Amino acid sequence: MDKAKARYAGLSPESRAMISGFAAGYNTYVADTPAGDLPGKCANQPWVTAITPQALYAYYELISLYASGDQFTTGVTFSAAPPGVNPSPTPVNSTVYELRLAAGDNMSYMKDGQAKPITSKTFTIKVANGSPTPTVLQKTFYYSEYGPMVAANLVNSAAPAWGDSLGGKPVAFSYRDANADTASQVVDQWLGMGRAHNLAQFKQPFQACGSVLWVHTMYADKSGQAFYIDGTSVPNLSAKALAAYQQLVESNPMVAGLAKAGITLLDGSTSRDDWVQGKCGGRTGYAAMPKLERRDFVQNSNDSYWATNPADFLTGYSPLYGPTKSILSPRTRMSLKMLEHPTDAGLSGVKPAGDDGKFTGQKIINALYSNRAYYAELLLPDLLQRCQKAGNTTIPTTSGNSRSVAAGCSALAGWDGVYNTDSTGAQVFRVFVANYAPSYPDQFTVAFDKSDPANTPSTPKPARRIPPTIPCCKHWRSRSTSLTRAVLLTTRRWAKCSTSSNQPACRRGQALLRAAP
Repeated sequence: MDKAKARYAGLSPESRAMISGFAAGYNTYVADTPAGDLPGKCANQPWVTAITPQALYAYYELISLYASGDQFTTGVTFSAAPPGVNPSPTPVNSTVYELRLAAGDNMSYMKDGQAKPITSKTFTIKVANGSPTPTVLQKTFYYSEYGPMVAANLVNSAAPAWGDSLGGKPVAFSYRDANADTASQVVDQWLGMGRAHNLAQFKQPFQACGSVLWVHTMYADKSGQAFYIDGTSVPNLSAKALAAYQQLVESNPMVAGLAKAGITLLDGSTSRDDWVQGKCGGRTGYAAMPKLERRDFVQNSNDSYWATNPADFLTGYSPLYGPTKSILSPRTRMSLKMLEHPTDAGLSGVKPAGDDGKFTGQKIINALYSNRAYYAELLLPDLLQRCQKAGNTTIPTTSGNSRSVAAGCSALAGWDGVYNTDSTGAQVFRVFVANYAPSYPDQFTVAFDKSDPANTPSTPKPARRIPPTIPCCKHWRSRSTSLTRAVLLTTRRWAKCSTSSNQPACRRGQALLRAAP
């Protein structure tokens, strides 16, 4: 709270006025509303009191950590403690650093050949327990120069616990959060964006080291100008640090696993990996942020900046902004499909931009609520054909049993291909996709093409024909995937033919099986 009070004073006059006005309105509501009439869980609660503008701003500081440091608070930070210390409380977008502990000392680490201390701070809170006297809890947290210590082994089981060995040396882990000190910039940032009348004004808060925390930002105006920027808080690392990190990602499975989970692991034993201080502190400035101006469109559906518009790929930025030249999510591919084919309704019956191919506000709303599903448009027609071929034939499952998929296929045949509230059969496709997705993209004949990410991978592999059962051949060996994927992937192989009956028929059966694709 002390930090929030100090930082609140540094806000622009406009931002302070906005926060003060909100707090005043809230306080008026609380004062004028009987306690029993307050909504939901707030009714008759003693903690519902007036707030100060500084307290409201402190809440904004907590919100600014939502997608970064807040992800660590209930687990890896809460559980971080040196060997022999119980991490439990007792009654009364960031970088992770690997710290090489000093010999025989779990509370210090080596950096550039010098010992650095790991400090601690104990917090005390009161917790309501239903009695007049609250329970008092204490918890000690630990800190390096970078920030809180974390239990990295809870993020990736391949990572050692605090004090365990990695590469023959005891280590611990800490992290630095790029959003820790950005709440003041965020308030001014959003106010500036909201008051902008043109693109030049919209860019100004970004150029002034503002932050939108963890979200991608897009802009469009009536002149036809479209603009995208990844203005998130990203650490500013040197070229040497980025090269060393990239090498570790390619050679170290633990670092690669953390990177896949969105966690950047750096070397805390060298100042090479420190954030480079510049105009925006240790964060990447406007000039190095991924951004794109277009006259057709920009888009983002939570993939990285790379394929904002496939006609103009964005490359050459810090890898901490996300991957490039990689398979796009179905959300992004659906977004691109709607933008690149604005009069194609898919399975929904709703043309994203209407008959004229030009978007309006209402058409965008209609497209957003058309409830289309990319996997359905990619797979459903082929899946229904395979359902028809399977009929009521029993198909082996991974559990060693066999069953017919006719009931599920019948439900799919009645599905309209979208996820409206009155769509029937959609739940069957959801189960199918849940089982199908882990093997994606291996089940496609057209491989991913980095020059065409909106349309690849595609085209399901041809179905393998389910061969007829030959009466004399009693012993089969089956191989299949789970229930719904069995329709696409089931194979049956000849293993052994009984010698007690018609051998010519068995041989014909073998020939049929060998001929089955």
